Amino acid sequence: MVIELHPDLVILDLNMPKMGGLSVVNELHRRQLSSKVLVYTNHYFAAMERRVRSSGCDGLVLKSNASDHLIRAARAILHGSPFYSSEVA
Repeated sequence: MVIELHPDLVILDLNMPKMGGLSVVNELHRRQLSSKVLVYTNHYFAAMERRVRSSGCDGLVLKSNASDHLIRAARAILHGSPFYSSEVA
C-alpha cells in the first residue's frame, strides 16, 4: 500500500503477519520511497532500539506510551526530527 499511496508517514508494528516491520522498512529503502517510518511496538529492549535506529527508521513509540507519545512522535517526525520513546522517558 505504501508503494501505491506514497504516504508522508508509515506507522509499522514490528510483528506483522506476512512481513516483519523491519523487512518492510528495508523494502521501502530498497525502492527509495520517501515515506518517514515510525515503529509502534509492545516490545522494548536496547538492542531492538539500536536495530530500529540503524535500519533508518525515524522513530519508535512503545504501545504502553501511545497516549502520550504517538501524536507527538508523528508531528516531530513529519517536521524532520526523530522521536524515540526511550529518550523521552
